[in-house]
Amino acid sequence: ELYITMNSRGKPLTDFEHLKAEFKSRLDKLDENISRRIILKIDTKWTDLLWQFRGDDNLIDDMFLNYFRFLCDILRYKRGGTSQGKSTDEFDLLEEFFNEGNVIDNINFLEKSFDCWCAVDDINKFFDERVSLGDRTKRGVNHHQRGKIIIYFDEKNIFKNCLKSYKRTPDGKRKFSLPKTILLYAFQKYLLERDKISDENFRRRLRVINNLVNNSLNAEMSDSEERNNGNRFAVMLNQADDILLNGKFPYSSESGFNSNQLKEEREKFIWTAQNPDSAESLFELEDHYLLYGQIAILGLENHNYFRRFISLFNCDYDKIDCALITLGDYFQHSGKRYQLGTKNYKSWQSLFHKSSVNKNFEGTKDCLLRLLELTKNKSLDKIISDFLSDCERRKSFEWNYYYIKYPVFRPDRYGKYDWENFDAAPYKFIALWAEKQWSENACQPFLKALEPIFNFCEYDAREERLIVGESYYIVCENSAYVIFDIATDEKSARLDIRQINGVDVENRIEKFRHWEGKNFLL
Repeated sequence: ELYITMNSRGKPLTDFEHLKAEFKSRLDKLDENISRRIILKIDTKWTDLLWQFRGDDNLIDDMFLNYFRFLCDILRYKRGGTSQGKSTDEFDLLEEFFNEGNVIDNINFLEKSFDCWCAVDDINKFFDERVSLGDRTKRGVNHHQRGKIIIYFDEKNIFKNCLKSYKRTPDGKRKFSLPKTILLYAFQKYLLERDKISDENFRRRLRVINNLVNNSLNAEMSDSEERNNGNRFAVMLNQADDILLNGKFPYSSESGFNSNQLKEEREKFIWTAQNPDSAESLFELEDHYLLYGQIAILGLENHNYFRRFISLFNCDYDKIDCALITLGDYFQHSGKRYQLGTKNYKSWQSLFHKSSVNKNFEGTKDCLLRLLELTKNKSLDKIISDFLSDCERRKSFEWNYYYIKYPVFRPDRYGKYDWENFDAAPYKFIALWAEKQWSENACQPFLKALEPIFNFCEYDAREERLIVGESYYIVCENSAYVIFDIATDEKSARLDIRQINGVDVENRIEKFRHWEGKNFLL
């Protein structure tokens, strides 16, 4: 009657008011007692709940509709479906979930999902006590706090964020991400089951869920039926249920959270129960921004190195890179693409997270553990200088000597290198500039290192040669520098590098610098 009166006075109804009227009509046909209870809550308790998050327009309509969409999507996921390609129109959702079939169960879920937040005295405080904000790109931002998880979103209050943004852009893109959806689901599940889950258990299990979310991105975090990995989201929610309610880690043949991370979380859960005094040092390590939950690069068996790792990576990343390479081939590789560390945080995050694509994760781990042990008594500078001095004393100059000695070998980029054949030709490689593809700024470091020798030269990345003046260019072979005539492409000179068992026994860069035969180029 109120809506009819408003319309008769020329006041248009909002989408929310239309939805409420339609919802009431459906509920009346189903059960008048249920209808009176739900509509009263919408007009009182639930309005009060949303009112605290209202904007400058003092409206809560969109917030109700956004949360309504979230709950309908959860109902879809829990029955194995997906929201991909489905209508987000509130009347279509009303028709789908509150028309027939499991309508009573769906109404109960809707009611409890609103009521559980009404029972929280201060929702902002609720999240403040359990969540801190982190940053995956800047060290020094993540600060471990007992009993809290670190999330990588814009605000701690994920419920509020859902009310404001659970919708899609005009081109269909999701504004409220799948990782946020799982975490909000976890918080809501706890509120719905507070009689079964203690706050202490929830905080520990929430940490597990957060670690799984942070390490199940990209291919795994999918609710699409079209992608190769399919819709994994329903399984993820079921796995979250098992962990939150029972502290159990399901062994499932279905694809859900990242299987390696699930295995690690299972092991850590057992370990912290057996070693409660060491649990906090593990959580502090998990919260490091280079690791965000995955500690496989150290392993539980090396728990005595947890805090030393944190201390080490407060140091200069370039020095850590150089010190590590003195201890062995710590890099990882896929085909001819190699990953090393740099001043850029992304390179370390890539190295410290297991991948089904990259090989030699255990080699990285071994070198890192050796470095952590070595730095008990030796500084990074000392490790580096001792290595260079030893190479020069022995006259043994492997590729890593040059890598450390000359900064041009370590561009401040993503740590990506291209080796055509590392074993047969270790001195022939390209330092890449872009993260995922070749670019004009890629270079052959052994050639770039020669640039200061000449008054005029230009590096040609596509042809992997250093052009000197207008007449000649230089290429680097595994055991020589070769000079060619630009006009004829004929060989003009060659500087051989003496090697024993494929290893330089003279510094090729210094040899070229002092080579009298180069004078015709100057």
